[in-house]
Amino acid sequence: MGNPQAMRDVYARCGGRCFAIALRLLPTHADAEEVLQETFLEVWRRAREFNPERGGLEAWVTTIVRTRAIDRLRAQGTAARVVEGAVQQEPPVSAAPAAPDEAVSQGRHVLA
Repeated sequence: MGNPQAMRDVYARCGGRCFAIALRLLPTHADAEEVLQETFLEVWRRAREFNPERGGLEAWVTTIVRTRAIDRLRAQGTAARVVEGAVQQEPPVSAAPAAPDEAVSQGRHVLA
């Protein structure tokens, strides 16, 4: 598991984008909130698995939220109607991407 401050930093950095993805994919606000919570619980539990050499932190977290949202849609039987266009459309990034060294550093903090 990671450390709490690093988790807060990851949430501050990725939470808005992840929620936007969940809202775009899921039929209700409540579903999006639940998937967001599940996503960050999974990030917390799997923090040691994050490997910055395989990709950035934001990419890892947004992949988790997409997977969780699609799983929920499949369970509800509604995946086909939204997966076509919504998964390929990403919400705009609200902040400039972090420098590679900063992203690696933040990823290591999650692992600590």
